[in-house]
Amino acid sequence: MPRYPLRRWALPTLAAAGAATIAAFTLREDENVVEGGELNPGLPTFSLQQVQQSSRPWIVFRHGVYDVTDFARDHPGGTKILQATGKSVELFWQQSEPHSRAGVPETLEELRVGNLTSADYDKMQDVKSNQDIGSTALQRLFFIDGALPTPDVDLETSKLKICDDSEVSLSLAELRTLFKQHKVTAATRCATSRIGEGKTVTRVPTEWTGVLLADVLASVGITTVEGIEQVRFEALDSDKQGRKFGASISAGTALGRDVGVLLAYEMNGAPIPKEHGFPLRVVVPGMTGSRNVKFVHRIVISRGEHGSNVEQR
Repeated sequence: MPRYPLRRWALPTLAAAGAATIAAFTLREDENVVEGGELNPGLPTFSLQQVQQSSRPWIVFRHGVYDVTDFARDHPGGTKILQATGKSVELFWQQSEPHSRAGVPETLEELRVGNLTSADYDKMQDVKSNQDIGSTALQRLFFIDGALPTPDVDLETSKLKICDDSEVSLSLAELRTLFKQHKVTAATRCATSRIGEGKTVTRVPTEWTGVLLADVLASVGITTVEGIEQVRFEALDSDKQGRKFGASISAGTALGRDVGVLLAYEMNGAPIPKEHGFPLRVVVPGMTGSRNVKFVHRIVISRGEHGSNVEQR
């Protein structure tokens, strides 16, 4: 199997695409090199614990262990690859179309420092076969992408604000005690599929527990769609420019009890993990993942959509 190590990155302009630019890399073929991610008998073996405790950012792909310290500077996704430190990139690669292209796993071999123990490899395969994104094991072993940095939330001071003509604040404890608990089973997925041709990713139904958005809105006097077009959700996570993430749904969807829109605080019977929106997230069954806002801290009754990038495309 030929090997395709990364030589350099270029940014050629594509005339046919106007001002659009893409990152491209030069490939070189070498013979008699181990296929990407397969066992390499000539290298040392490391346990997953050793990978996670390394002083340098090591990642895992199948049987291989890789040092991405220098590569992070040239990676087209920037330092995002460092989010995979101490984990496997395999599930993320399955969902990211650029990584499905020929030669990418072989390119990674240029960074290889060793093999993963067979016991840890087998453990990862068992967890991956279940594909339960809510499981602690999957979160610990695999890199699963998040669009924005995960915010730190102080549960003692965190409150949900509902803004109409006035503002009402509710703590998580008040949401739990003042409103009837409901459960919804739903699977979410991003609107823009990043799946390569011929590839599929299982969307795992997840049980969410929380309170109906309709009940919470009714508690502040909002029971009909009259005069309302949208219900906007604002989140705590933000991009490098400090812009908060947010999205909106129609007033009819928000108030429709048959839809079952939840303000969820549990995922599969446990508090929502930090990566999935702790302490509170919106769950809108049947809608694209971007409308299922994580880390929600503010709900605004509005006549227009939220102004986030997600809704202005």
